[in-house]
Amino acid sequence: MELEIIEVTYMESKTPGSEKRYRVRVKGTNIILNVRADTADEAIEKARRIIDDLKD
Repeated sequence: MELEIIEVTYMESKTPGSEKRYRVRVKGTNIILNVRADTADEAIEKARRIIDDLKD
């Protein structure tokens, strides 16, 4: 299954720094996962783990 990042959002917070969130879509579907990650690679890996957990 192929995943693609469709959007990156920076969430402002009251604490120092901001949270980076990625919207990851399963290619060829309307399935979109919203994950918090520091890098695009980390976002893809987290999305894969979520999908694997759903399969079980």
